[in-house]
Amino acid sequence: MRALLVLIGIAICTPGIAGETLRVDGVTIYGHVNQVSASQIHDALAAISHGPSERLASLEVIGGSEMHAHLQNEDLGWIPLRLVRFHEPNGHTSLRWSAGGLVFWARPEAMRLMKTAEEVYVFPVATPLDPHRGKRLRPLDAAARSSLVELLGNEQNWLHGFDNRIGAGDEPTNAGFLFRHGGNELVLFFSSGGAVEATLNGESTGGSLVDEAAVEMEKWKDRYAKPELAAK
Repeated sequence: MRALLVLIGIAICTPGIAGETLRVDGVTIYGHVNQVSASQIHDALAAISHGPSERLASLEVIGGSEMHAHLQNEDLGWIPLRLVRFHEPNGHTSLRWSAGGLVFWARPEAMRLMKTAEEVYVFPVATPLDPHRGKRLRPLDAAARSSLVELLGNEQNWLHGFDNRIGAGDEPTNAGFLFRHGGNELVLFFSSGGAVEATLNGESTGGSLVDEAAVEMEKWKDRYAKPELAAK
């Protein structure tokens, strides 16, 4: 996920009954709104961080300890919010909303999906800093797919730490990938330097390749994704 801005100036409202739709500082709040308080909505929105391509569209209350923050760019899915117990320096504990989950490469189900996918597609990403899947999906042949999975399916090729690179301005067209098995989908949107925005069954996630793997990824795209890189 890219460098983030914190929402401020959240208006306070009183949650109503389940199924009621509310508006808080321009954000639609819906779902089981009767299971959370006005202050919890305030705190959850304040915990959401997002970049220019990830502006918030709505907040879905799943229950008293979980919400989903849906992004305006629907192709980037939703960010999970969960109520987590934090240990304070004074020894006390407190409940706070925590945004985001594990990067996809650290999730066994995501890596398994990549390796066992029934369908694998490549597609152009014309605006990598605000990525969209579009409809131009091209299935990969066996050789392209095998080398792609060998590269991306290796956990050691992913950065185990925070990627502080910040994308700015326009970037040339890049490539995206769709891995599908039954009703499960993993979508990867590449931008410069091996940075990846992703969704796993709609949940927003991401990651970054280490430098050596990023170079290999560029070689892969030059060999197997020329039509996509040339797309406008």
